[in-house]
Amino acid sequence: MPDQEGSSVLARVSAGDEEAFAELFHQYGRLVYRTAYLILADAQEAEDVLQEVFLQVFRSPAAFDSSKGALTTWLYRLTVNRCLSLRRKKKLPTVELTELEPLVVESSAEAGLDEDMWRALQRLSEKLRAVLVLRYYLDLPYSEIARLLRVPVGTVKSRLSAALAALAKELGPELSPDRKGGRE
Repeated sequence: MPDQEGSSVLARVSAGDEEAFAELFHQYGRLVYRTAYLILADAQEAEDVLQEVFLQVFRSPAAFDSSKGALTTWLYRLTVNRCLSLRRKKKLPTVELTELEPLVVESSAEAGLDEDMWRALQRLSEKLRAVLVLRYYLDLPYSEIARLLRVPVGTVKSRLSAALAALAKELGPELSPDRKGGRE
């Protein structure tokens, strides 16, 4: 289904309309930041990704193809790809969780999660965390997650199953995200 609204605002951005770009940023900036923050678990890195994604949108608004999905799908794809690329390029040193205790509380609150769920989520691999975030926190269907990550739907389902199993093992089945399949 073509995204006429997305195409319209991006056409205005392409024509140099700064108000259209500001409108786009105000409408979708929080979505991009929250997605990046949930995947990266670092506010500064999430802000960097936010800036990089919107810089890419500003430089190449014509890269959006409404025949391939909604504007939000394109923004999710740009965000997830930036996050995964950042993680591949920059392997962060490991730090004991006790050293991060004060930050974890602030981070979990900012992410809208309780502290136990936040910690468990951060222990997942990036691939498992990305699928879980896209499915349960952004409520995307499997097909859209598959398009975003450029993997088969079966891979999305198996990663999601592995992520849920890891969370259930750590938190107990009653505390892990809803295991119901939901929308396909």
